[in-house]
Amino acid sequence: MFNFTGRLGELSFYRVPGADHVRVRHKGGPSSERVKNDRKFQRTRENGVEFGGGSTAGSHIRGLLHAQTTGSQLNVHSDLNACLRSLIALDTTSSRGERHLLISRGGQMLEGLPLNTGQLFDMQVRATITCTVSRDTFAARVDIPELVPGGNLRLSIDRPMYRIVATLIYVPDFFYAGPRKKYIPAPGHVTNGAITVETPWYAALDGSPATSLDLQLDMPTAPPDEHYSLLVAITIHQGEVYRGMQVRKDEKAGTAKVLRVF
Repeated sequence: MFNFTGRLGELSFYRVPGADHVRVRHKGGPSSERVKNDRKFQRTRENGVEFGGGSTAGSHIRGLLHAQTTGSQLNVHSDLNACLRSLIALDTTSSRGERHLLISRGGQMLEGLPLNTGQLFDMQVRATITCTVSRDTFAARVDIPELVPGGNLRLSIDRPMYRIVATLIYVPDFFYAGPRKKYIPAPGHVTNGAITVETPWYAALDGSPATSLDLQLDMPTAPPDEHYSLLVAITIHQGEVYRGMQVRKDEKAGTAKVLRVF
């Protein structure tokens, strides 16, 4: 087992977030100069630019979903970015390497995407959670049925408390803006719209009653066009009781997913 990171000859030792061991890979492949200039690598360069578009959009979404971050995050970022990159194909008019990322055309592909690794939401909450949405009012309502331990609630990590958290975020499309800026949010659209609502903490042995979470974005100005989406994510936080009746969230427990994109 290696316990260091860095380069040793032709080998690179590195860590991946969420993993408990060091990985190793062998240096190889064409030089960066050749990839940048050789005509044989034109498609590679095009793919690299669009890869960056998915990463830019993914960073935007993750930054607004900080309340949903729970449990192991191994490969979560790369899975989100890969889903977003696949949406670039929806731009059928721009040239490869210059296509826009039109989440507003196919964001439903993100629905159900896990936001943590291992402890999947649908395995722990075996009940139908409905989400009523409105683009006109920038609002969503999440209806959660009664949760019964051992029935439709099967928390995989033993913690005494849990709560349910929903977040609604504003996601602009991302436009290709040239070789220097690469990808930027659609002009005129907000980049910081987010609202989070949560239930009280419930005892894991008791379950929780049916409840609804209402989410309303405060939009200072109307969007200039339809190049945006609204995304709802839902999570279960798990926690420990300390200092009497206070509850502290366990960062290593819980589960989350994308619920709706509209």
